[in-house]
Amino acid sequence: MAINRRIDIARLMALGTQEHFAQSAIEEATGSPYGETLPDVQEDLRRPGDPGLNLDQFQNPYRTVMYSVVGLDTAIPTRALPGNSKRCYLLVQNLGPGNLFLGIGVDPNVGGGNVLNLITTQVYEQIGGGTLMPDGTTWMSAFVSSEYISLLTDTSGTAAMILEGSYSPQYAQYQFR
Repeated sequence: MAINRRIDIARLMALGTQEHFAQSAIEEATGSPYGETLPDVQEDLRRPGDPGLNLDQFQNPYRTVMYSVVGLDTAIPTRALPGNSKRCYLLVQNLGPGNLFLGIGVDPNVGGGNVLNLITTQVYEQIGGGTLMPDGTTWMSAFVSSEYISLLTDTSGTAAMILEGSYSPQYAQYQFR
């Protein structure tokens, strides 16, 4: 028979408290970067972070998908991702060997005059922000473009990696204890 108990957050935090230890050789040699000016920070570092909402069967409503884009053309733009109104994170990395011309809501032209130009291994990132409220609604506080993503290169064989995070409300089903 299973016993359904609440997690005692205060007890868990007390049991998880540990002495602070240096995070780097520099801190070990010179002392805490917070020093005497911020004594509360040093005390906070002894306690583990808040484990979050105390919910049964919580499922994260955010999903991340990674796309590998190969076979990019040097003359005709490739629409790598369609528009996504639920996009809340975007990362595009040029895997090389050539330059990558990135258009967001626009198709890049040869030479990349109207778009972002990414050299080999360079990354472009849009980070959205927001909060998942206890009633399942969200409050957005930062911008991530919902438009299509189009790519072009100046060197055959150039590839890209795209990471897209989206809000999927069908996964936001949980029960409060």
